[in-house]
Amino acid sequence: MSLTLPAPGEISGRVLQPDGQPVTSCSLRLSPVSGGAGSVFTRVRDPDGNFSLSGLSPGEYRVSASSPDGSNSPGTVVLVASGGRVPGIVLTLMPPGVVTGRVLSETGRPIVGAQVHASTTSRAGSSGRGSARSDRDGGFELKGLRPGTYRIQASKDGMIALTEGIVVLSGVVATADIRFRPTGGILVTVFDESGVPIPGASVHVRSTGGIFVPVRPAPIRESVPPTERAGAARDSRRKATQTNEDGVIHRDGIPEGEVTLSVYARGFELGRQNIMVSAGRTMDVQFVLRAGAAKPAVPRKVR
Repeated sequence: MSLTLPAPGEISGRVLQPDGQPVTSCSLRLSPVSGGAGSVFTRVRDPDGNFSLSGLSPGEYRVSASSPDGSNSPGTVVLVASGGRVPGIVLTLMPPGVVTGRVLSETGRPIVGAQVHASTTSRAGSSGRGSARSDRDGGFELKGLRPGTYRIQASKDGMIALTEGIVVLSGVVATADIRFRPTGGILVTVFDESGVPIPGASVHVRSTGGIFVPVRPAPIRESVPPTERAGAARDSRRKATQTNEDGVIHRDGIPEGEVTLSVYARGFELGRQNIMVSAGRTMDVQFVLRAGAAKPAVPRKVR
């Protein structure tokens, strides 16, 4: 009995700029359209923009090009037969998009020094990201973004602001102002079924769009020696996310509206519920956890 292995195939072509000039240096990505081995990355370094990828198993591949400035080409699907050669592929690098805007308070005041992030996930599973920090006028500029629909998030001092559905096109500047919403707080108490408080339970808060609301750890005292600051920072963050010895944790700076609370405690099932946060108020919430399930709690009062 003899076994005949498929002969390797090859694809080749050029990478060009929008005006037809060759791209002399860029990155190539080759990915199987369905299953198989993972993506292969290689460099193009050719004065005429030529590239060749050989040793390919038969199948469908998606090939694309990108450069450090954020320019990229749409993925081109190529069918490679056993021992086949597919020449003449042309990949055109398109310039990236840009998003500019301002980060503002709920009253319209510029927010200085906010960290601004852009993120999106395409249908192919690849993502485009960008980050910047707002200036003294609250302004920001996110460069090098691939075409797509983006979520823009700003954060500062434990507060977050979010805007979604920002469409980025190749070579086009889009605008998106981000406004922090009024905030409120929550006071969460976690018990077991016997009514005993559960210390060390982790409480996480997700706001609109599934974004984690960042915590506000207590600042590290200047008297803490430099060699102990890393440990002190970890301890401060732990205290900001876990219940104390009375099973209680207080979180403020949470944007008004519906949020999802998730409680994790060793030896208990996950607890989760949605609540409405009102501006300027603190909502008291109880979680009663048991081994088999987490009992939904009803907010007791607003104060």
